Amino acid sequence: MCITDLVADDVATVTCLSFQPGMSLRQRQILRVSLRLFGEREYAAVSLRDIAAEAAVSLTLIDHHFGAKHALFASVLRSWAPMFEQAALEMRHALAQGRLTSATELIALMLRPIDKLLAEPDGANVLSLCARHRHETDPAIGGPMGLALGPYRLAIGRALERLHPARGPDEIDWGVAFALAALFEFAAGTTLVGLRLHRDSTMASERRTARQLLARHIEGGWRAGLDG
Repeated sequence: MCITDLVADDVATVTCLSFQPGMSLRQRQILRVSLRLFGEREYAAVSLRDIAAEAAVSLTLIDHHFGAKHALFASVLRSWAPMFEQAALEMRHALAQGRLTSATELIALMLRPIDKLLAEPDGANVLSLCARHRHETDPAIGGPMGLALGPYRLAIGRALERLHPARGPDEIDWGVAFALAALFEFAAGTTLVGLRLHRDSTMASERRTARQLLARHIEGGWRAGLDG
């Protein structure tokens, strides 16, 4: 598990961006392959045999290190959850210090883990996995997803409550769901508002333009759904 240390009121930087220290190369390979396959396919369409074949390891080795498929899925999410926990912590600190006073500021904080993931070799697969599985009701999927994204969702909800005090819980929940759908689907490569956020693009101007459109899309949706 990635651990952050807080010094005074400063928000610590999560330094564990991919795998737990001490993991073997085979364990990392199993997680990378699992991450990619869970991002490409529905949960039920991924088997441990598929993962073992692509990772060039035995089923026995996967069972030894990670256990059953649902436990492996949870391990994949735990490898990346600290980035979302970090963003949630930053949002809570900004709220507590009175520094989060607009939708623009909230969206900027929300985008930080997305930006970090897009800069990571396996980050695009994390975003694809989140876009594909975040609505799952199966406890084997929804439970780990809730743990991985729960603090992030909660922090966004608290911020929206502060920005829109007249809105009720259902409306705030809608605002959170709308923003997460836009973030994950857009960042994972889904076409949105006429432009892709090309995760393989080396053009900084294209990436900035896509990011700006994403922010405007979220802010416009909140304005229509929460300000009206």
